[in-house]
Amino acid sequence: VQPAIKNRSSLKGQSNGRRKLPEHLERIRIEHDVPIEQQVCTNCQNALHRLGEVVSEQLDFIPAKLYVKQHVRYKYACRGCQSMIITAKMPEQPIEKGLAGSGLLAALLMDKYEDALPLYRQEQRWNRLGYELSRSTLCDWVEQCAQRLAPIVQALKELHLFSSPKIHSDDTIIPV
Repeated sequence: VQPAIKNRSSLKGQSNGRRKLPEHLERIRIEHDVPIEQQVCTNCQNALHRLGEVVSEQLDFIPAKLYVKQHVRYKYACRGCQSMIITAKMPEQPIEKGLAGSGLLAALLMDKYEDALPLYRQEQRWNRLGYELSRSTLCDWVEQCAQRLAPIVQALKELHLFSSPKIHSDDTIIPV
């Protein structure tokens, strides 16, 4: 004897098994309306009025993209004596006279240390995104970021590591 199969009408109001999409994610509303010439009743030819809406949600992703920040610094000169020219100062950069902005460096470090993405694979990804970054350049950036972040690392060591009576480590045996 086979179990009775529920028909579709008896399933109304029940979940389709998908988890609800989180409320904190940004929603981009794309409206699809019936063409104006179809908003007429086919029986009596009266104009149809909007009754409501059906909202379907779809999870999507905008991939990382590279963009160029243009730092425009204005120059001023004295028209009277014509001897003085000044230029607005450049804001402090993460790497002095460097090409990389703070967002690019943050992505580089997060990919390397948080997501364990090696630099050779990051090099390939940046190339796919439209700009050729060599692995040696990425290595230099990681080194310069490490130098910039060294005071924070030292403070964390003193605060958490050296203040503890015990230091625990991974006891996994690794052949050396």
